Amino acid sequence: MLLSWRGRRLARGDVQAVIDRVQRQVDPAQRRSVTPHGLRHTTATHLLADAVDMDAVRRVLGHSDLATLGRYRDELPGELEVAMRSHPLLKPPDRR
Repeated sequence: MLLSWRGRRLARGDVQAVIDRVQRQVDPAQRRSVTPHGLRHTTATHLLADAVDMDAVRRVLGHSDLATLGRYRDELPGELEVAMRSHPLLKPPDRR
């Protein structure tokens, strides 16, 4: 399920229009990989990378459980390393 900016489900024709628009902008060799599921997955990954609240992302995607977002979150490059570097107990000691 894909939602509009107003939180309403997009009709099948609306989704196909989005797919067609994206496919026109993509290299012809990559067009077969542009699918509704791919757009959904990319949307979730970008929202989580931009630190959008996980519950909001869950609702946008129509998932009933936050755990389902784990597959998107796990694909964020370097997310764990960034989190560990920002934790005060894991920072290297200040050498003044």
